[in-house]
Amino acid sequence: MLTPRIKTALQFCPDLPTPPGIAMQIVELARDPEVELGTLVDLLAQDPALAGRLMRASNSCLFARRRKSESLRQAIVVIGLNATMTLALSFSLAGSLQMDSGGGGGGQWTWRRVLIASCAARLVADRLRRGDSEELALAALLQDIGVLALHAALPQEYPSLLAEARGHDDLIRLERERLGADHGEAGSWLMAHWQLPAKLVQVPVCVHGGEPEPEQAGQGAFFAIVEVAGRVADLLLGDDPGGLTEDLMQAARAVPGLEREDLETMLSDLGERLPEMAELYETEIISETLLTGIIDQAHQVLADRKLSDIRQAHEYEQQRASVEEALADCDSHEGGSDDTEAPSGLDQRLDLEYRQATALGYPLSLAFVRLDHHARLLAEHGAYAVDGVLKTLRRRLAGIARRSDLVFDSGADEYIVLLPGLSQNRAQEILDRLRKLTAGEQHQDAREQPFRATLTIGMACHMDDGQLYGRAIELLGAADQAVRGPGCDDGDSLTLVC
Repeated sequence: MLTPRIKTALQFCPDLPTPPGIAMQIVELARDPEVELGTLVDLLAQDPALAGRLMRASNSCLFARRRKSESLRQAIVVIGLNATMTLALSFSLAGSLQMDSGGGGGGQWTWRRVLIASCAARLVADRLRRGDSEELALAALLQDIGVLALHAALPQEYPSLLAEARGHDDLIRLERERLGADHGEAGSWLMAHWQLPAKLVQVPVCVHGGEPEPEQAGQGAFFAIVEVAGRVADLLLGDDPGGLTEDLMQAARAVPGLEREDLETMLSDLGERLPEMAELYETEIISETLLTGIIDQAHQVLADRKLSDIRQAHEYEQQRASVEEALADCDSHEGGSDDTEAPSGLDQRLDLEYRQATALGYPLSLAFVRLDHHARLLAEHGAYAVDGVLKTLRRRLAGIARRSDLVFDSGADEYIVLLPGLSQNRAQEILDRLRKLTAGEQHQDAREQPFRATLTIGMACHMDDGQLYGRAIELLGAADQAVRGPGCDDGDSLTLVC
């Protein structure tokens, strides 16, 4: 949250950036679901420079697969009504986004960053076949607008801080250390002050590590794409292609459906699109020679990582076979015949699955499945009846688990279930079906007294929807907390750690 000092400085800043009048008229039009083409044409015609940029955009490689337009009306038809409004808003706000020479090198660096990010966001959206590519491009363009706000509100201290920063992440660190807030929070405040749409207002906060408001909680993929676009810009403007490519791949894991091959294609396309982007916004972004060199290095890092993942996958399969052989020997010596593996194999197997999921970028769900009121059931219905319930549960766990899933004893009344490759939603669906099935079944004890049993399930997921755990033991601890933490008492429930 913004500190009281920063909020006061923003509220009473006489030089706060202000969007041009036509930008606010475009925002008003965008709120009208029945806006007509002619109304937008008439509005844009009032600004010949803006209309000219839209004409150039419609005929540029950004929209290369569409037919050539020869008039403003045709340009709107080519681009689409909604896309035209977001693109026009981007162009009209561009002047507000550029910092004068008083901003120093940091101001120009920020402007170049958002231009690259805007182009990258459009390419990612197109690659994923989303219908909101222009809205994403606008969001990426506005993600660092808080830099302008802080520069205007804190003229005595922020310019030197901006000049000192060695890149975007370093700027965020310095802002939080010295100001108690960052430009993401300031940007959201400024965009709310401008009365821009709620989803756009949330962008600066969410791409800088904050949480969205509840009404925007379903926009995780949108915000994640903007963050990926920012990481692309950091890669092209930074001096560590290897490390910054790794950061890009890490951010991309939070975008459903975005694969490493998509990143490679997007970077190649970016090399062709950025010069056109620079021309549209009438600015210099990055030299073509430097752009080509950095993209080539990034491609090499991606290729090296792919080979490394293949080697890790091969080593993993060998280790998995070794572990399974050892566990099979253990079972044969101990006479075990259950479907669950010996508890002694959990740590080793969890570590293998965790490392494989992390290396290849697929989800790993882990759940604790506990029989509720175990002691009471034993007292009221006897050990034989309760053991029958547990054997039924064990069979069902084996039935719902796929071949690669593993079930481990975790005590007299509890199992640990590993679900490699299953997202949180899919794992929840499977386990919830088990929970409801168990609750709906009637059992009988030795006295033919009927009783029912319920389950409490706690689950956590690694590498899904941006959720990452630094170690395998942390994933295990999160699921354990979900089944045993506050509000997770016995009582037929499934609790998630998100």
